Amino acid sequence: PDEVLMGRTQDGDENAFRVLLERHESRVLAFFSRRSGDGALAEDLALEIWHKIYQARATYRPEAKFTTFLYRVAKNHWIDHIRVHANRPRKTLSLDQSAGGDSGAEDGARLGDFIRSSDAPPDAAEVNRELAAKIREGLGRLNEGEMSVFQLAVYDEMKYADIGEILDIPVGTVKSRMHTSMRKLREWLEKEGLTP
Repeated sequence: PDEVLMGRTQDGDENAFRVLLERHESRVLAFFSRRSGDGALAEDLALEIWHKIYQARATYRPEAKFTTFLYRVAKNHWIDHIRVHANRPRKTLSLDQSAGGDSGAEDGARLGDFIRSSDAPPDAAEVNRELAAKIREGLGRLNEGEMSVFQLAVYDEMKYADIGEILDIPVGTVKSRMHTSMRKLREWLEKEGLTP
C-alpha cells in the first residue's frame, strides 16, 4: 500500500519513494495539465510536488489515504501558483471527463453525455468547439469553492468523500457545490441557446 511505501520512504528507502512516484506520477501530471493547459508547466509543477513530498517525508502521518495527502499538497501548490500568476487564464474542461459522484449517483454521469446530442450533425467538430467555448465561459462564472469541487470531481474523477478530505469541507458541502456548479452551467448553456 501507498502508506507503507511512504513509511519506508521516511526510513530512507529511496526505492519505496520511486515506486510511489511511478505509481502516481501520471495522476499528478494530469492534475496540473488539466488546470494549466500547458504541458511543460504541468511537468514543472508535478516535479515540484514530488520534491515537496520527499522533503516533507518526515512529517507525513498516515491519518488519511496517501492519495488524499498527495492531492492536498497538489491543490495547495496549484493555489500558490495561481496566486503568483493571477493574470493567466484557466485551463479548459475536457468534455469526456466524468463527474465524480459516488457510484450510481446521478452526478456520476459523464459531462460529455450531459451536453452532447445523440444526433451529431455533419459539422459536429465545429459544434463541439463552440460548445466547449461556451462551457469554458460558463465555468468562468463559478466561484472559487464551486470551481475547486468541480475540477476535482470532473477533471480528476474523485469521489465526494475524497474531495471533502482534500478541501477540508463536509461531504454535504461538496455535493451542494457540485449541484450548484452543474445548475449554473446548465442555466448558462440554456441562456446561450445550447440546451443540454
